[in-house]
Amino acid sequence: MCSEPDAAPENVTAVSKTFSSIDVSWEPVPKAKQNGIIIKYEVEVRKEVNVSGVWDYHANISTENLSVVVQNLTMFVKYGIAVRAYTRKGPGPLSNTTSLMTLETGKAFMKYHNNGST
Repeated sequence: MCSEPDAAPENVTAVSKTFSSIDVSWEPVPKAKQNGIIIKYEVEVRKEVNVSGVWDYHANISTENLSVVVQNLTMFVKYGIAVRAYTRKGPGPLSNTTSLMTLETGKAFMKYHNNGST
């Protein structure tokens, strides 16, 4: 029987390597919580000062990939990143939000990892 996933993708990680892009990666929803075949992932990114709740970046990612490079972001801005999985019945819950600040020009990269705690 197929339904929406009961859990979000795990271990969402974001790495800022340039002033305008970040690498986002995650692990699949645990098998017991998938409730069917995962058909895609959705990655959502928004500026943390964005109180409207509207996502600044939204992408649907093939299940062949567990990562995406998000480009055209604003330099030295803090973003929130979340990922969810879909079955043919619909979306599962969003992951906990991982926070990340894009780089200033010439700075070393920063890495943030959401360990599942809130």
